[in-house]
Amino acid sequence: MIRTIINDKPTKLFILLGGFFIANAIIAEVIGVKLFSLEKTIGIEPFNLSILGNSFSFNLTAGVLLWPVVFIMTDIINEYYGVKGVRFLSFLAAALIAYTFIMFQGAIGLTPADFGLATIKTSKLITPTKPTGLSWDRARGSLLAR
Repeated sequence: MIRTIINDKPTKLFILLGGFFIANAIIAEVIGVKLFSLEKTIGIEPFNLSILGNSFSFNLTAGVLLWPVVFIMTDIINEYYGVKGVRFLSFLAAALIAYTFIMFQGAIGLTPADFGLATIKTSKLITPTKPTGLSWDRARGSLLAR
């Protein structure tokens, strides 16, 4: 059975394209929490566009870097395997993204090991100065939560 799948070039290509599509979709969702300044990244001053009295610049999530690849992959898969192939992989990707976040949420909810708490409490990364605009106890509590 596996030899038939591996030796069938269209099936092998579908698995390769599908795997790449799903991997990029999951990675884009996971790194999407990282915000960055496009202008500062490429070494120019922020544009500070003024629209209706509000100032805007190009602050983006890191996920925007991979989503164009995902969209191009859907076009390639659609070209070779049609709407059914794209639909199948899109639903599979959405289900796997949901599964990824459920597993992340479950991992976040786990009780940390005692030696991990000792490391956080004695870490020099936590400075004794109080952050501005945020309760120090709340900030420290979020680091030591659960």
